[in-house]
Amino acid sequence: MSESLPRDVQTLRALEAELAARLTQVRTALADAEDHPRWWVQRMRRGRAARVPRGYLHRAGCWMPGEPDLTRRAAASALADPRIEGCGVCDPGPALGFPSVRPPGAASRRSCGWAERQAVAGASSASS
Repeated sequence: MSESLPRDVQTLRALEAELAARLTQVRTALADAEDHPRWWVQRMRRGRAARVPRGYLHRAGCWMPGEPDLTRRAAASALADPRIEGCGVCDPGPALGFPSVRPPGAASRRSCGWAERQAVAGASSASS
């Protein structure tokens, strides 16, 4: 098979980039064709903690509570809503074309805002 490929590095790199882009398109089309629910939004109570988002988007396989009821398009739409954040555990953003919610090098076991909510709750009870 390598006999049919060009020999120079520049042409091979261009071909690699083109094939990678095409593979992304095929995977997106395949995901759309298989469009069954794989995401869900975990709704949060607002309470006094105004910094807590209204919900977290999760993807299938996440251990957080909920059942997948959103298709790819609905999940992407939900994640575009500023009141919904991506889960820090399952990180659904990259699968939907959004940036990762994890900082580079961060551990993957960050809870979905639980620590942040506890900190806010602790600060509000300490000031009472």
